[in-house]
Amino acid sequence: MAASVWSGNEETARAVGERLRCGTVWINEAQYVSPFATFGGHGQSGLGVENGVDGLVEYTNAQTISTRRQVGVIRCS
Repeated sequence: MAASVWSGNEETARAVGERLRCGTVWINEAQYVSPFATFGGHGQSGLGVENGVDGLVEYTNAQTISTRRQVGVIRCS
């Protein structure tokens, strides 16, 4: 689901938009889609996200690689 909030006061419109349970909220515009912006649903509107960095994360697995290195001795003269 998506929503569009129209207002002469951007701060008020943003506050209203943050309270909406929508995957996309447009302020003073409608249906603008950027490939760099994450697109996803909330609740039963959809699972997962598309586009943007968050969309790429859906295709990754976290991994930690730790290597123990020999500790050298620092000598002060």
